[in-house]
Amino acid sequence: MYALDARTGAVRWAGSIPGATGSLPVLQAADGTVYVAFGGRLHALDADNGQVRWTYAFSTVLDYRPPRAFWAGGGRVYVMGAKGLVALGAGGR
Repeated sequence: MYALDARTGAVRWAGSIPGATGSLPVLQAADGTVYVAFGGRLHALDADNGQVRWTYAFSTVLDYRPPRAFWAGGGRVYVMGAKGLVALGAGGR
């Protein structure tokens, strides 16, 4: 995964999340955090440096498939999976 400067196109940071190989993660950015959903987990990364802030493991809501809808902002994260909706605070709880 790469974070690019919006003005210059220069790489700000690059990194990977273990287990993301071969999958197409769903991304969303809000409030200085990049959220990455794949494989039944939601990862929150610091938008400035790519460091993982927290990871949330979905139980049965996503059913280990990519989310159908995903929105973050205003201190909340909403993920709609195959079996329901999960609403989290931006801190992962």
